[in-house]
Amino acid sequence: MQKLRIWFRNLHLPTKVFLVFAPLFSLAVAAIVYLNYTYQEEQTLQQAQGSAVAQALTIRESLVEMMTENERVDDAYLQRITKIGDVQTLEVLFYLDSLRLADDLQTDERLARLRTREERVLKQAPRFMPRIFITGEAEWYLTCATNQHPDHLLSTFKRDRPFLFSDCDQLEAVIPFPAERKCLQCHNVQVGHVLGAVHVKVPLTKTTEALKANAYRSFTVFAVFTVIALGIGILVFRRYVSRPLSRLVAATEAVGRGELDHVIQTDNVRDEFGKVADSFNHMREKLKAIQNELILKERLSLVGQMASSIVHDLRGPMTAIGVAIDMLKESTTSESKRKELHAKVHAALDRMNGMMQELLDYSRGQITLIFTPCDMSKFIDEIVAVMKPYLEGKKISFEVNREFDGVVHIDEPRLHRALLDILHNAEDAMEAGGIIRFDILPDGDYVLFQIQDQGRGIPPEIKDRVFEPFVTFGKQRGTGLGLAIVKKVVDQHGGKIWFDSVPGAGTTFYVQIPAVVIGGVESLR
Repeated sequence: MQKLRIWFRNLHLPTKVFLVFAPLFSLAVAAIVYLNYTYQEEQTLQQAQGSAVAQALTIRESLVEMMTENERVDDAYLQRITKIGDVQTLEVLFYLDSLRLADDLQTDERLARLRTREERVLKQAPRFMPRIFITGEAEWYLTCATNQHPDHLLSTFKRDRPFLFSDCDQLEAVIPFPAERKCLQCHNVQVGHVLGAVHVKVPLTKTTEALKANAYRSFTVFAVFTVIALGIGILVFRRYVSRPLSRLVAATEAVGRGELDHVIQTDNVRDEFGKVADSFNHMREKLKAIQNELILKERLSLVGQMASSIVHDLRGPMTAIGVAIDMLKESTTSESKRKELHAKVHAALDRMNGMMQELLDYSRGQITLIFTPCDMSKFIDEIVAVMKPYLEGKKISFEVNREFDGVVHIDEPRLHRALLDILHNAEDAMEAGGIIRFDILPDGDYVLFQIQDQGRGIPPEIKDRVFEPFVTFGKQRGTGLGLAIVKKVVDQHGGKIWFDSVPGAGTTFYVQIPAVVIGGVESLR
């Protein structure tokens, strides 16, 4: 049942409406046809009963009149009566003993004639005739002339319906003749005593055919009307409900994809869908305006953040250059001091150049690498030569562990600067000194660079954003783009970068790049 509910819930709205209303409409049509047929059926039976009772009363009055006037029954007259109306069979039933004729009427001739009539009648009398003389109540049955179904009391007809659909049905009844006061002139009985009965059979074939034809006609009319109504309903639903709803769904999906220029055409319709579409278009325009405003603010913020970072970071090298120039102006400056100042100016300019290169790389969005064979031994020597003087001046020991010294195809300048950025971050994190350990290890088909410091570590709240632009964690220099660019360089080498950090205990960065290159393309076998 749960699966059925889920299946139904996931259907399209037109399908849901059809599955709900089509069966209900069909059920309503079937109920209307059935109730109409039932009413006509009951009316037909009442008319048949009325016709049989009328015939029976006519015969009873005729019999009373004949006995009162002539003291005998005119058979020819009875035969003429039975041919009137829709009655197929009409017979007078009696038992000689039930007549109880007066003594003066019990002549031998009359008794012989009555016995002959009794024998003829009893041969064709219905099987339920004896009960009539006991109960004195009429009995009505639906019977079959060809014995294709059993007889049914009319009182149980509603429970056993429908039987009138059979072409062989007929209404059969036995209607008793209770004695009246004027009957006491010829019969030694009390008022109400059953003297005889009338056996009536009314055929219903024509009636049932008419009922069936009317039922089929009603069903056809209702079925055609149902199909037309459903067709018109589907067209109206598709035009005024399904299509506008599909437009709304498409528009919401477009907005979800960020396409805020998607406009819903309302065709100036003012129904509920038109109002929703207008509200949606108004909302879309507001969202677009808010988005443009946010983009502008974000760009201004980014420019401001970059400018602030650049200005702040350029002040250090520029201050060092200014101090060196002022000292060079003094005539007392020795030659050795001049050389030292010259080296500091050159280093400051290199640092400024590196910062500018970071900004250029980030602004391009894509870093183009040029792979060349690189001797890892010389590559590491150059990194050590750059970093060791800086670290010694800050009382930081620099330990290098080389376990890989092969030739690898890399973009040497890019990877060189990426590793230096990580080492400078480690240097900035160790204000109180300590040890930075730099390991170069073989790792299957990869080379693993491992840089471990004893600094303050990376705060937990920014661990997931370390490689995003402008995310810093206490650095004293740099643009905030270093690790973002480092990750791009490593990714374009086909490698991976990650880190482990414990606040207050230090951080270890891992850089893994392919060690085998075929045809200038990294192979990660």
